[in-house]
Amino acid sequence: MKIRFLLDENLSPKLKFAVLRLNPAIDIVRVGDPDAPPLGTLDPELLRYLEVFQRLLVTYQTFYEFFLIRMYATIKLSLVQF
Repeated sequence: MKIRFLLDENLSPKLKFAVLRLNPAIDIVRVGDPDAPPLGTLDPELLRYLEVFQRLLVTYQTFYEFFLIRMYATIKLSLVQF
């Protein structure tokens, strides 16, 4: 399975171009790109996008911050489903 990446908007757009320059075959988009969530998308919505489109998030956030956001999104989605 090919790994697909989503760069968070807190990372420079130059990172995407640098990665593609090294290896154009890498599947990488950045928040704000046409095929990615728009700039300003909230983290819970980014998490849904990652699940639906099977992408790995590359971000500057710490794991702890991301974990809290993920837990909040999971609880909120669970409450909505029941």
